[in-house]
Parts: sequence; structure tokens; C-alpha cells
Amino acid sequence: MNNKKFLIFNWKMNGDKKYAMQVKERLNNIDHDEREKINHNFQIILCPPIILSNIFDFENKIYSIGGQNCAFETSGSYTGEISAKMLQEIGVKYMILGHSERRKYFHENEDMILKKMDKAFECSLIPIVCVYSFKEDKQYIANIINDFLNHKFSKDLIIAYEPEFSIGSGMSDSIDSIESNISQIKNIFKNRNIENKNISVIYGGSVNDENFSNIIKVCDGVLIGKVSLDLQALNNIIEKLA
Repeated sequence: MNNKKFLIFNWKMNGDKKYAMQVKERLNNIDHDEREKINHNFQIILCPPIILSNIFDFENKIYSIGGQNCAFETSGSYTGEISAKMLQEIGVKYMILGHSERRKYFHENEDMILKKMDKAFECSLIPIVCVYSFKEDKQYIANIINDFLNHKFSKDLIIAYEPEFSIGSGMSDSIDSIESNISQIKNIFKNRNIENKNISVIYGGSVNDENFSNIIKVCDGVLIGKVSLDLQALNNIIEKLA
């Protein structure tokens, strides 16, 4: 299993070139000793709007670039869509899929998200698949894991537990509830044969620079939304990493 913890910053439809340059400069200015410690323990993933991704260095050692969505087909007459293959070709390595906002505003269903996950695997992208909770999405989570284990191209999968009430509300889930949901998700694959495959289960939903340290102790990483756009909060989190 992957021993690194994930820090995934989802900008959503926010940010501009100026802010992207500020984030890039801050991350590039991490000193050598801090960089070594961070790289040993954490994987930082930046998910800005894809139009801003070219500001960042895709081969940077301190962070990787992720996308916020991809199409369910490799190519075709799908105006406005971007395929997993296109994203992979520019250097994207991770892909957020099935975020609650995609399910709520764009009516993405489980079948659609699983198709997108399949395309991500085919292009060697690591999916970050969002779910509401173990209770609400028990069968869906099982389907995600089964598809992952059965897919010949898949090696890594990240499942993000994101209770709907906590997203954008400023109220994170309790530590006990986070720990319980993540434990129940992990129990689905606990006794399965996952040799040569990695499954990480992270938490998302009103994570900030104040609650980050406690939350990350009970999960494999965090998916950070609103605070991704706060340079001071980002700086505070980086300082806690080192």
C-alpha cells in the first residue's frame, strides 16, 4: 500500500493566472530540508481549472497536477468535453471524478462515473473518486472497488469520502465519523487480493489549516476545496507538513 498521505487541492471553477503564479512560487520556494521531509511523507496534488495548469511544472518534484473531470469517451462529437487521453498527454497524473457538485449540478450517475474511471485507468491516470458516505454509497463503493480490482490497466485508486453536508459549509465531519466511514470503506477490500494495487481512502469537506492536522491522522489524505484559494492557509498547511 502507498505510505504517503495525499494533499489534494481542488480549486473548482476558481483562480486566475496571478494566483496560480503565487502558488507555484510558494511551492518552488520550499527549502531543501523541508522538501525532503514533505516528499517522504506526502504527495501534493494541485487541481486548478485545466486552463491554468500550463502555469505549473508538470515534472515538479514537490507536486503533481490533477484534473477535475474528464469525458466518458476517448474521443468523439462531445462539444466542450476533454478526454482522459488529452489530459494525460499534457502531463496530468490524477483525476477527480464524481465530485458531489458533478452529481448535483450535472446529474452524473454512478454508471457515468464508472465509465470515466475506466477511461482514466486506460490512460494511466489515478482516479480520485468521490463518495458521500459508506451508508449512502455502500454498493456504489463496492462497484468502484470491484471495477478497480478487475481492470487490467489499474494500479492505484483514491476514494474520497465527502459527506454532502460538509462540502462548502465550513463544517467538517467529526473525527469519529471520518474514522468510522473510512474504516468501513476499507473493510470492503480488507480481505481481497490487492497485490500490486494500491487503494487509499481520504476525506474531503471543509478541511482547513486549523482542522487539517487532526483529520489527516485518521485517513490517507485530504481533499481540500475552498482553502485551496487562500494563500495564507496554504502556507500554514505547508508549514505543518514540514
